[in-house]
Amino acid sequence: MPKIIITKQEIVEKSYQVFRTRGYHNTSMALVAKECEIFKSGLYHYFSSKEELMNEVLLYVHELSHDGLFSYLQNQKFDSKQRIEKFLEKLKVVHLRQTGGCIFGNIILETANNNDNFSEVIQGYFDEYKVALASLFELKFEKVESNQLAIDWLQELEGAIMFSRLYNDNKYTEKIHKKLYKIMA
Repeated sequence: MPKIIITKQEIVEKSYQVFRTRGYHNTSMALVAKECEIFKSGLYHYFSSKEELMNEVLLYVHELSHDGLFSYLQNQKFDSKQRIEKFLEKLKVVHLRQTGGCIFGNIILETANNNDNFSEVIQGYFDEYKVALASLFELKFEKVESNQLAIDWLQELEGAIMFSRLYNDNKYTEKIHKKLYKIMA
């Protein structure tokens, strides 16, 4: 029996798990409604399309990352080693202990050629990620080098997440995590 009342936020949170595990193209509004235990019309009360819902999900995850992932890299209460430890522990939870990997990486790969509507939100996420990483690197390097290190490390991380998922082996992400410690040693 479908629920009568569900909030927009509850829909976004449950949709995140569906999109994360099934991807954009393999997720329908009917499936999201089923997972939320509501009628499909309940979804359309808040979201006019699957695209609008996906944008809200991406914004939600970006906000979670801002508060719970990027903040560790920029927290001046901690030295660089503590920042890295806290950041990597959270990163493991987000990317390796949950099904689906990085939703931003997954969605851009899945939709890049046929749907530009998510690019701005995803670029905003990765831009903030680069700034947070650069702030860590600036503890040891000049700004220009820190910015480049942030880009390079983030690219390697996304590849490592993909390989860890593909081969069901975390050695790829463990290697890039060790590299972060090495850079800051």
